[in-house]
Amino acid sequence: RLSIREILEKLKEAGLGSLPGGGAEIFAPAVRRVICDHKIGAHTWLQVHRTAHELGLHSNATMLYGHIESAEDSTDHLLELRKLQDETHGFQTLIPLAFHPANT
Repeated sequence: RLSIREILEKLKEAGLGSLPGGGAEIFAPAVRRVICDHKIGAHTWLQVHRTAHELGLHSNATMLYGHIESAEDSTDHLLELRKLQDETHGFQTLIPLAFHPANT
C-alpha cells in the first residue's frame, strides 16, 4: 500500500500540476457524519493537501455552506484552511460552494 506522499509523487511524475480541492465540504466531524460520511475525514483531507504543497503542488480549497453547518463550523473550517495556508502557501484559491438541496 502506497502512502499519500508516494501516490502524489507518482502523480506528479506523471504530469500532475495541481489538485482540485473538492471533498473538503465542512471540517466539523458532527456535520461530516451527516452530510458526507462516505468521504475522507478533515484530518486526512488536510494531510493530502499539506503533502501536495510540500511536493510543490498547489491546490484549491473548498467550503460547502448553506446546509446544517453553524457559523462556528464555517469559521473553524476557514481557520483550518488559513492555518495550512500560513504553513505551506500552497492554496491557489478558496472556492465557497453553496449547497443546493434539490436532488440530494
